Amino acid sequence: GVYSDAACTQRVLTTASTWYICGTNLGPVTAVVTAVASPFDYITPPAQALMDITGCAVTTADTLITCSGPAGSGTKDLVLTVSGQDADSIEFQFADPVISGISGTPPTDGTGSITVSGSSFGPGDNSILVTFDGGNRVCVSSGNTAVNPDSDTSFECITDPGEGVDKMLTLQVNDGRSAALSEHTTDTWDYDIPTVIGIYTSRETTYVTEDTTNAPDPMGGAVYILGTNFGTTDPANTINVRYNHGAGEDVSCTLDTAHTIIYCSSFPMGSSWQDFTVTIATQDTDQPHEFYFNQPHVDTIAPDTDTNPTTEVTITGTGFGPDNTYFVKVWFFTDGNTFAPCTTTVGGSTTIIPVTDETTVVCYPPEGFGTDVPIFVEACLSDGTYTVSQDNGAGSQAMFSYNAPTVDGVYADNSLALPTADGNLYITGTNFGYDYPTNGLITVSFPLDLANPMCTCTHVAAAPHTAIECTGCPAYSGCQQLKVTLGFDNTPDYGDQDSDPFDYSYDAPTITKASNPPATTNVISIDGTGFGSGAVTVYIWPEAGTPTGPPAEAYYQIT
Repeated sequence: GVYSDAACTQRVLTTASTWYICGTNLGPVTAVVTAVASPFDYITPPAQALMDITGCAVTTADTLITCSGPAGSGTKDLVLTVSGQDADSIEFQFADPVISGISGTPPTDGTGSITVSGSSFGPGDNSILVTFDGGNRVCVSSGNTAVNPDSDTSFECITDPGEGVDKMLTLQVNDGRSAALSEHTTDTWDYDIPTVIGIYTSRETTYVTEDTTNAPDPMGGAVYILGTNFGTTDPANTINVRYNHGAGEDVSCTLDTAHTIIYCSSFPMGSSWQDFTVTIATQDTDQPHEFYFNQPHVDTIAPDTDTNPTTEVTITGTGFGPDNTYFVKVWFFTDGNTFAPCTTTVGGSTTIIPVTDETTVVCYPPEGFGTDVPIFVEACLSDGTYTVSQDNGAGSQAMFSYNAPTVDGVYADNSLALPTADGNLYITGTNFGYDYPTNGLITVSFPLDLANPMCTCTHVAAAPHTAIECTGCPAYSGCQQLKVTLGFDNTPDYGDQDSDPFDYSYDAPTITKASNPPATTNVISIDGTGFGSGAVTVYIWPEAGTPTGPPAEAYYQIT
């Protein structure tokens, strides 16, 4: 027989190594020995099926020959020649193939491979049929044929499309005959885990990253989940999508396109940030996939309010969330510099506003002023976290306007005395706003005298929305007209807002002294108050007393 040990007890050859041929009449140690292995029970085997056995020599006279044997598999016949004399052929056997390890996690679409390590895979011209999943799927060579081993101890093969874990291989190693050796291994391998790229409301195959423009609708509905390693359309492939994995809600979904697209006909309602997991044949995504529902959008906001609001506004739009378990934050760009929040009460501190229904939010705006004020909406959870927002910029139909300023009085100071020509004004009214940052401006202009510059004003701290103080105004007298403008000294000027022109009068002029004119110049000097900065007309009465007005003929006009 042919053995793998010199004691001639192990009749199965485990690998390419030293072979020991035991028998009788094997000749002296000087005998010339040749040996060849051929397929078992072939009368005339083809030349390419013969395996040369090299380095044969008699090592124990008459009873033992030692050779260097090649790697192989299956059952063979040994043809031995000693000094020209042939022995009868004898059957011998290689060890059955053994798998010691499998590496690789191929994708489910059949484009990846595994590497199998072990022994007794035979020479490179052996043909190995590799099957799994009960023989229904195969692992093949790059030419989609049976595998040829890289060596007696290793081969690589490309897996059929599939899904799942703990795949067990069955090997059928063909040694050149129709009979084959089989090995069913307890070593297993897994397909690669499913990976989510994004979730969308339209069936797209070109996205490579999350695209929020096609994000799920907060009111729920059909979605497509794009990713990799979702497996085959085999009915045995189980797909589970679990929405909000923390609380847990299973979603009914099917495989739309093998390996890459899952379709869910009725995705749950939600708002803001959420997550979900995908399980393909017991394999989960490595972590929950986080996503945002579609961005909130404001369609209308009404009514306009005073700059110190005491009434609610109603905001309608989409993307707010389905019911009172969802919330929004609404921010108003109130002063051209920072955002201020809408609150649940007048001047309140609670900025997380419950959604009244799917499309409506009600809240109290912050102090502000101006027209076309941008609104910034955030959909959020009850603790205000995980926000997704939409800035309704200039020109949007959802821009908000505060009521315009109105003037109801112009005075010298808070004593409400009539103004004088000293350039200081104290103006009362409504909707003057509050104490703005440095880029906020309150200006007063004079429509009847456009040549004069405007004067700059500030809020009265005790009454910011109803009173302003101005300095450096033109030194007028008599009757005049002004208007108040709220605006910014930066761009854009969406906050600019004018009051209607307001007519007012200065305090009446008073004379404290009139000097006699010199005989030579006929110039008279008059001192007093309230004369203003422009031209005046002086009248002289011929009789004593305090006139109530110039009589028709009884006065002199001095120019």
